[in-house]
Amino acid sequence: MFDKYENGAQEDIQGIICNIPPVGFIQNWRTGALIRVPIYRRHKYEKECYWEADPRFGLYKEWQKDEQKKRAAGNDNFVHPELAKFINDCFLYRRGGYWFYNNGVPTYITGTHWYYLSVFHLDIGLPQYRDVDRQFFYVWKYCEEDDLCYGLAYLTKRRNGKTYQAGCIGLEQVTRIKKFNFGIQSKTEKDARDVFRKAAVSPYRTLPYFFQPKISKMANSGKLAEKEMRFIGKKEEDIELELDSKADFMPSNEGAYDGQKLGYFLADEVAKEQTCDINERWGTVKKCLTDFTGSIIGKTLHTTTVEDMGGKAGKAFLQMWQNSNQLEKTKGGRTKTGLYRFFVSGAKVRCLDKYGFADEVLGLEQIMDDRDAAKDNSRTLSKTIRQDPLNDKEAFMTDSDKCVFNPMIL
Repeated sequence: MFDKYENGAQEDIQGIICNIPPVGFIQNWRTGALIRVPIYRRHKYEKECYWEADPRFGLYKEWQKDEQKKRAAGNDNFVHPELAKFINDCFLYRRGGYWFYNNGVPTYITGTHWYYLSVFHLDIGLPQYRDVDRQFFYVWKYCEEDDLCYGLAYLTKRRNGKTYQAGCIGLEQVTRIKKFNFGIQSKTEKDARDVFRKAAVSPYRTLPYFFQPKISKMANSGKLAEKEMRFIGKKEEDIELELDSKADFMPSNEGAYDGQKLGYFLADEVAKEQTCDINERWGTVKKCLTDFTGSIIGKTLHTTTVEDMGGKAGKAFLQMWQNSNQLEKTKGGRTKTGLYRFFVSGAKVRCLDKYGFADEVLGLEQIMDDRDAAKDNSRTLSKTIRQDPLNDKEAFMTDSDKCVFNPMIL
């Protein structure tokens, strides 16, 4: 994404130029070289080609049983060929990305996006493919590979999947990378615990066995720990395979992670009323994401929904947002916060077709109809606009529930 691929394409996403590998190629995580992979096609007719998870996810458990059965019968070294091929492919896609035909168009998604769509179960099952998510994961990949970027400020409407996406990014890394720490903070400690359970613990439980390292911390009930997950790898007795990685959460105060080394930090709902100043907290966490030379060794995702962004927290996030514009960098090559930013318009997540594309014209008409219905009440209109903003200026409109003046005039 950050390094340009020879014969690849580029896409400008909110001022970030994302590089896409040549069609049918991904990067081999073992060697770094581009390798050719099949472009998945779910149907012979182009119109019936859209995202679906690899059909082998419905078969691998039977292959695993067959492998175990043959080994139990005395063939200790038996390896099921289809299972071995599938697992190897999954690790290639998880790290290098994936190609599939979408309405006849070869489409590339990053490895983390593939992981999100294929194995990361939400409360309603696997997520659906949406083109706006493809763009988000492109931008995130860019942030990961940019040595001058700490991560991303992510602003979107309610129930758009941002918390799950943020949790997925952390879980994918903490279950793979040695000595990796994934930390979470939110509005309160309770909110952080809820995010930890929803976006880390629950999805971990449903991962395929070959993506699910053993965990050492257990609660008294025998279930997963309430406050942290410590991953030890596949075999407890094999030190070389031990991950020694951890996912946890902390209270929302500024110094909760002070002095710790973090590979990934999730700050959830940063524009909502907090028990701390988010910019002061970011100043502390930033040090947890750098080494003694000042080099960036970890990344962060600061997320929030567009509603209820009033008060001190809303003003603090507005300051963070304004200082994270990727189009306005300092002479040193960074933004003032060290972050970039990504905004999702309300029109991009309405009226989705089976290919994951929004009918933005129809979506815009529906949004304007909602605004027209609320036009006689300025406070209701202000809230309606902020629930489905079309740009970041609308997202940061004055909180109509707390303003004594007409918010539309303001």
